Amino acid sequence: METQLDIINLLIKRHMNDVVAVIFSLLDVENLRHCELVSKTWYVFVRDENLWKRRYEKERKKNPHFHEALYQRGKEQLRRFFLYKKLFNARQNTEINWILGKYLTFSIEIGKFSIYFLTMDAKRIALAIDGNSPSIMVLKRWTLKFDCLLTGAIQAPIRQLQLQDDFIFSSHQDGTICQWNLISKQLVQHIQDKTYAGSEGNEDRIILFHAAHNLLISCDRPYLPTVDCFSDRYVEVPLHFDTRITIRRFLSPTEMAVERIEDHSIAQVMRLESDAKYFAIFMRNPTILKIQIRSTADFQVIRELRVAYHAHARYAYNCGWLVTVDREKSIKFWDAETLTCKCIIPRHCFRNQVLEMVLNSTHLILIDIYRNVYVLTLPYFLKSHVEFYCLFRTNQEEHYWNFCFDELQIVTLWIGGSNHLRKLVVRDFMGHGLCDRASLRCSSPHC
Repeated sequence: METQLDIINLLIKRHMNDVVAVIFSLLDVENLRHCELVSKTWYVFVRDENLWKRRYEKERKKNPHFHEALYQRGKEQLRRFFLYKKLFNARQNTEINWILGKYLTFSIEIGKFSIYFLTMDAKRIALAIDGNSPSIMVLKRWTLKFDCLLTGAIQAPIRQLQLQDDFIFSSHQDGTICQWNLISKQLVQHIQDKTYAGSEGNEDRIILFHAAHNLLISCDRPYLPTVDCFSDRYVEVPLHFDTRITIRRFLSPTEMAVERIEDHSIAQVMRLESDAKYFAIFMRNPTILKIQIRSTADFQVIRELRVAYHAHARYAYNCGWLVTVDREKSIKFWDAETLTCKCIIPRHCFRNQVLEMVLNSTHLILIDIYRNVYVLTLPYFLKSHVEFYCLFRTNQEEHYWNFCFDELQIVTLWIGGSNHLRKLVVRDFMGHGLCDRASLRCSSPHC
């Protein structure tokens, strides 16, 4: 007679739960779900919230931005009982919804403000408002309730925003970078970053900056307004071609010091990005686009890729992938570790001109000249045929002034109608707790 030996059951009977926990920690989420069906003993052990929490923390290290956003969403809208297991279920449902192109849409009216920039993180959405007194409106991301209005610091128009933990950074047209504390709602420091090589003191400029990995990287250059922000907000022709990059290190959450300054002749920084492993800096001269992969420890160059620069060049970086659109309008995927091209999507796969391109850990989003939004799911392009699908189209009465997205949502600023009313439109791919909120109104007293 064949005897079946249940090692897990024996270990639990001998009170060796730590050993069992190590064994289960080696399994992926799908196999953990299967283990629940083996026996009552296995079921009780696998249902332990600490096991799922440890598994979630391991996944968080691979993609911290996504899992932090998912966690913040879960705290707001999922019951705390078995939270971490529910987060894994929500992640699976979200991935399926992206593949199927399914999402919930809801919006809030934000009045007739002249809004220049939109950004978000795991907890908040921030809007840069132009006017006589430029200000920053902050909304709680998962409830869309008004959080605060930051104003009165600098009178120059805001040109860029970035949320970082409980702080928000803004750059202004006069060359100033401000840092606000979102808990105390106070301005904690501002920097007059006039480091542009050869710049005049009275010259308007745009400060391009990026805060990550305990560093603040900034560079400034003359600013010429664009007609349409979807034509790439950093593609305007500069007055000079010399660039100075300033690297500052945070000594504390509210104090930083200049670590070094780099001068680059005949060059202009087009974009700064980062992920958990590297910084990526996109820098061009009249003919060449240099893409530098830099260290998160000290912003030193690790490797460099050079491609031909042209007026319709588009580029993005995230999760170890560089994506470029070349002169022939082919889309190329580069491995950031080796700077080798791993995939080329020829022009006939996506014939429309690309106006904007953004990348996260699971999707590449392209916006064409008709402001239609297309999605390519990653990393399936390495395994099978390439297929973009149109996620949504805009009609003639709509105009999307700005947008941002991550693995859970696409958030766009919508302008339409005869009164040019602004709306914040959210397309939600997770959808829990949102079915009864098809239309909302901003609770800000200023709307």
